[in-house]
This record gives sequence, structure tokens and C-alpha cells, in this order.
Amino acid sequence: MDIADAFAQYREMQARHSRTNEPILERYVGDPDFGRVPEKPVFVEGMAEASRYMHCLRDGNGNRLEFFRRSPAMQVPGIAGPVDCYLILKTTGFWIFKKSTVVDAIFVSEYSPRTIWLPPQGYSLI
Repeated sequence: MDIADAFAQYREMQARHSRTNEPILERYVGDPDFGRVPEKPVFVEGMAEASRYMHCLRDGNGNRLEFFRRSPAMQVPGIAGPVDCYLILKTTGFWIFKKSTVVDAIFVSEYSPRTIWLPPQGYSLI
């Protein structure tokens, strides 16, 4: 399978799962677990929006976050398509003495017809 076929397959899967997830997009907004557990992910419209959302997410003090996507994505009952886990890091030190510690996780489903631009509790968006 070449890259064009892979993207075509992804777009088809994204469209199919988006229709299934549409009724539950905003069900968990305001819930303390929104975005914090796999069963109540933040819904975004595709891979590019997932990246954009995470880069716009800030901690409670408005500071930019360091994060990475944990692989592989997971299947969650009641959510169409896989759910990605982004680990939030706290970094101390500098240069070669940097040390990163996982301090939180944000769960994101990129199978949505639109992005829910609302942050989990304790976070903000710019």
C-alpha cells in the first residue's frame, strides 16, 4: 500500500466513524472526566486537528505543554474509531540534564465531523 492509498483509507474511515460519533460529540463536555479518560475523549476532526488542538492546549497557568502521543491508539466501547492518548510531561533541568516526568494524559478521538474546541478541566485553549 502506498501513501496515497493509506490516506484514502484513513479519510474513508474518518468519514464513516465521524457519522457514528456525531450524536455523542458534546455529551461529556463539562464532565470532570472530559478528555481525562478514554471513554470521554475530546473529539477533533482528523489528524491535523488533533495536532492543532494539542498545540493550543495550555496548563492551568497558561503555560505551553510538552506532550507526546502514546502508541498504539486504543479501541474504546461506545466510541467509533481508535482513541489516542497524549501524555503530558513536566520537564525539569536544561540541555543534557533535562528530565521529563509524565504528569497527566489527555484522550483524543480524531473521528469527528467537527472539533470540540473546549479544554478538559484544569486546562485552557489559546
